[in-house]
Amino acid sequence: GHGHEWEVFQQVSLPADKVLMPGVLDTTTSHIEHPRLVAQRLMNYIRLVGVDRVMASTDCGFSTAAGAMNIPTDIVYAKLQAMVKGARVAEEMVKEEREKI
Repeated sequence: GHGHEWEVFQQVSLPADKVLMPGVLDTTTSHIEHPRLVAQRLMNYIRLVGVDRVMASTDCGFSTAAGAMNIPTDIVYAKLQAMVKGARVAEEMVKEEREKI
């Protein structure tokens, strides 16, 4: 997985004209991520590069490996729903953190 890669932005500045689309869903498993996990993954990036420069995305496509078993369509949609819900949770987390300042 790529869950650790947010750490790069502790040392490296993101160019001003770039937006990150971190993969917050694992497309190789039928496990449906909890929205809080999605939010936590997003917040790792948001805290380093800013909320306006992060957009939730999948880790890859859902049918990208030759010969791999495809994830059932209903699971794909459930994972995408979890991503949307997680982005909303992250939005609330950002608001809460701003209120503390």
